[in-house]
Amino acid sequence: MRILFISDGQSEANWLDHALRESAHSLQRVDDIHDGIFVAGREKFDVVIVMATLSSTYARLTAAIDSLSRAGRNAILIAMLGAAGARDRARVLRAGADACLSQPHSLLELNERMHALRRLQFAQGDGDGPPLHRSDSMPQRARSLWMNAVLR
Repeated sequence: MRILFISDGQSEANWLDHALRESAHSLQRVDDIHDGIFVAGREKFDVVIVMATLSSTYARLTAAIDSLSRAGRNAILIAMLGAAGARDRARVLRAGADACLSQPHSLLELNERMHALRRLQFAQGDGDGPPLHRSDSMPQRARSLWMNAVLR
């Protein structure tokens, strides 16, 4: 999948950047929400992931979701927060995110949510290209590397 990753520049962003590339996704990363809105409006992405791991940045993220949704057109919008509670995640979802995850982040869960939301897009006729099936969700090598890391 073609992914726009808007990070907050924290160390976890580097881990996710690397993990998504290792999972065979085409990834473009920017470290500012305003740059992300600009890039999302210029290029076609399947998924836009926005990371805000500091609670002080949640309001800024929530305020930018509408602009990001419009700029990203049909892209799936996933927000990744820090140690957020249900209230914070609900605010982000109400603002327009398609999914919202909080720490501890799981690449496996993120990957499966992206593919599940992509399948829903195709079922509704909103997606471009063929639908992704469960077996396509993560390359076998990446899945085994991830499972080995999780089980340690």
